[in-house]
Formats: sequence, structure tokens, C-alpha cells
Amino acid sequence: MSEKAKELKTEEAEGARVRALKEALNHSVEKVLGGWKASLFAKCFPSLATDNEAVLEAIRVSVVEAVRNAVYEDLAGIIEEEGIAGPLEELSTLVKNYSGPKYAKAWRPSGDPAADARAHDAKFLQHEKQRLIESLESHRKGSEELLHRVKAGRKECRENQKEIQSQLAALKELSDVCGKLQKEKRFSFCNTMFFGADVPHGMAEGNIV
Repeated sequence: MSEKAKELKTEEAEGARVRALKEALNHSVEKVLGGWKASLFAKCFPSLATDNEAVLEAIRVSVVEAVRNAVYEDLAGIIEEEGIAGPLEELSTLVKNYSGPKYAKAWRPSGDPAADARAHDAKFLQHEKQRLIESLESHRKGSEELLHRVKAGRKECRENQKEIQSQLAALKELSDVCGKLQKEKRFSFCNTMFFGADVPHGMAEGNIV
């Protein structure tokens, strides 16, 4: 049984970055599986290694081949399903069409986690600060509008109170006039009943002697 299985194939039609990715994956897988040596299996299965070395080697080769096939199958599926080739080709196009300085240093981690975290968080914190400022401004405008409505409502209440007082004064005056008229009518009726004629209102009340 051959220990070497089918690796990720590279095609000439593929971009350089896709081919480099596949070659790097092939190298990584072979590097890992290359560590699964016969001596490692012998340590794991000492009883088989003593009397059945050939059987143990056959098991090792079978396991390594099965794992290799499964890993390459998964990697091929990921590359195809995730559409990795497209973004890599776009990256190659962007790099090719880049007109800026070719030897400018790109950002890399400084090695100081705290400093790198501050650099990462600064943009987020600035965005959060701006969001809070805008939220505060929105609440301030809402408070000003509410205060304006409250003042307008108070003014309307004062005007309504004045109108109510005015109407109450008019109603009180009307009530007094109605009461006076009813009182005069009662005196006139009594004079007619007891004296047979109208007597001046003041005399009937005893104000004239």
C-alpha cells in the first residue's frame, strides 16, 4: 500500500496565489503526517511491535493514508465551497494595479499586546464616542422641544384660567341680576295679596316711615 496519497492539484490556469496556497497546504499536511513514524506507533502498541512488526507497519500506513485522504478531501472542499480562489485573484489584481510606494512598510503587530490593542480599539472608541455625542445631541433637542411644548401648555392654561375667571364674573353678575329681579317680583306679589295695591319696595321693607 502506498503511503503517498493524492495531494491538492495545482492547475496552470489558476492564479499564482491559489497555487501557492495549495502548495503550502500540501507541505503542511505532509509535514504533520511525516511525524507519524513507525517508532511512534511502536511506543503506542509495544505488544504488537515486538512480535508483529509487519502488521503494525501495515496499520500505520493504512491510518496515515486514510487521514491524508480525509484531510486533502476536506481542504479541497473548503477551497471550492468557500470560493477562496476568487478573493485571492482579486488580491493579486489589487497588488498588480497598486500605484503607491512599493517598499512602504505595512502594519504589523509590534509585539506589545497592550499597544496593539490600543491601536485596534482607538477606531472603535472614536466611533463609539461619536455615536454617544450624536445620541446626546438627539436627546438634547428632544428635551428642548418638550420644554417648548410645556411652556406653550402653561401659557395656554393661564389664558384658559383668565377666560374661566371672566366667564365666572359674567355668570355671577347675571346671577345677581336674576336674584334681584326675583326678589322684586316676590315683593310685588305680596303687596298685591295683602294691601290690594303695589307698595313701593322700600316702604314694604320698612325703610319709609
